[in-house]
Amino acid sequence: MLFKKLVIFLLLFISIFIFSGCAKEEYKEDCLRFGVLRVEDALPVYTAERTGLFENEVEVIIFSNTREMDLALEAGVIDGILTDLVRSILIKGGEEDVRIVASASPNPSLKRKFAIVAAPESNIYSSSDLYNSETGISENSIALFLTEKMLFDKKVSNVSFKSVPDIKLRFESLLSNSLETALLPEPLVTYAEQEGGRVIIADTELGKNYSQTVYLFREKYLQENKDKVENFLEDVLTAGGFLNENPEKYLSLVAEKAGINEKLLSDYKIYSIEKIFLPELELINEVNEWMIDKKITNKRYDFDELVTKEFIGEEK
Repeated sequence: MLFKKLVIFLLLFISIFIFSGCAKEEYKEDCLRFGVLRVEDALPVYTAERTGLFENEVEVIIFSNTREMDLALEAGVIDGILTDLVRSILIKGGEEDVRIVASASPNPSLKRKFAIVAAPESNIYSSSDLYNSETGISENSIALFLTEKMLFDKKVSNVSFKSVPDIKLRFESLLSNSLETALLPEPLVTYAEQEGGRVIIADTELGKNYSQTVYLFREKYLQENKDKVENFLEDVLTAGGFLNENPEKYLSLVAEKAGINEKLLSDYKIYSIEKIFLPELELINEVNEWMIDKKITNKRYDFDELVTKEFIGEEK
């Protein structure tokens, strides 16, 4: 098991540094390496990079799935990631000590972030049609947590799950009708609608920000690079302001990072972050208890074990 982990870490290390910007002259040798997925909540990070706010101090590395990104963090190949509470608790239970420094997600009552989407040729048109169906998700992830919350909210049972951790593959499988339904993030939800998919349940219907993302860093890196992390958070917040002031300007960036045609996002609305904050204790406990019930973890964490108040304390 240890040998297998070492091989995975070595492959990650080689692949990241072959293509990484820190190996290029425009990045400082000791730049902050930050991992993201192709999801909308990463847009402030992408925007800070594109507009030059990061200058040569931060390298943004894109991963195709959460597992690869988690392994890179645990191996010390990258310093921080944009992730969710489920993955944060899972990584915390490993060998690498980590801390959440902030959360930054638009209010879900204003902005749809995730949805269960039906395939174009499926016979699913409402939540009641989900009975005895199969939904594509990512195991041990926020995707499963949100899907179960949505189904419970609509009193839907007997739904089976198929693990498709690669977001792009899950999306393509849905549009090719290989999956009946799938839990997708924006902007892929909007793209799926344009291609004939149907939104069955969205996270906007839950009335609580379950899908908020968090900025997670290795504890050792936080101790040794406080100034870099503070500057990173300030740049991300500034970039969020750019997005809110002129969202149309960044539609091409959304399309580029999601790997979709910009024309399909002509009516897409960007609602970016307006502040950064710490996740609520109640929400952390709810997610942690769900993970224990699912036997994803057997550890129950106190707030201060998982979150540090050193960087923002009060909302910014």
